[in-house]
Amino acid sequence: MPWARFDDEFPDHPKVLAAGPLAAWLHVCAICYACRYLTDGFIPHGQVRRLADVEDPTLLVGRLVSSGLWEVVPGGYRVHDFLEYQPAKAGVEHERELTKKRTAEWRARQESKRNGVRDDVRDAVGDDVTHGVRSGIRTGAPARPIPAHIPDRPGDTSPPLPPSPQAGKGEELTPATADDVELWERARAELTDGWLPSNVEKAKALEPLGRSADGGLRLRAPPWATDAVSPHQVRAALVNAGDAAGKHAQIVTGG
Repeated sequence: MPWARFDDEFPDHPKVLAAGPLAAWLHVCAICYACRYLTDGFIPHGQVRRLADVEDPTLLVGRLVSSGLWEVVPGGYRVHDFLEYQPAKAGVEHERELTKKRTAEWRARQESKRNGVRDDVRDAVGDDVTHGVRSGIRTGAPARPIPAHIPDRPGDTSPPLPPSPQAGKGEELTPATADDVELWERARAELTDGWLPSNVEKAKALEPLGRSADGGLRLRAPPWATDAVSPHQVRAALVNAGDAAGKHAQIVTGG
């Protein structure tokens, strides 16, 4: 949408003062009309009465013509020196085409970047991971039924989960750091975007325990939460979040 431009001395211009306040208002409305519809200052006869709610527009038009603000042309009137101050139709349409082209090119670049990320994830963790990463649907394994009742987790004051049975069995873990916790929170937020609230709460229950010898993060999940998130989804989310060893991540269960 083009803008109508007015000099800050417009109210004191001799032609405006000569036309009078009501005619000047009709003149302002005419300029806005010409900018909106890209008429290059042309005002058709039939449009004059629709420009503003004023009495006797014919008299006001006569004042605009006699003061030199409007010119009589075939089929109507033209605002004097309109293109000296207002954008021309050709220029506005050219700028719109450039904007449309820039927008299309930007969207193409963004799509290319998204495709590149998907390719990187597929290379890192396998083709079976990329489908469903953001949908909350497990891939590569049959779906398990969701329990009829899911306990409310927000505000839960129960003691921390005990050590996982799997953790420590033939595997020594380096305790999770604050960076590991922050990394998982970022990955989880991206992973669960658009999920059902019940499954989001299950994903929130996963707790970073530490890292194994291969660098993979170990996440402990209570039994009631293991049906919502698959190891494949966890690995893809960690890789997307920048975890170099994300493809080695595992989920272990705890009571």
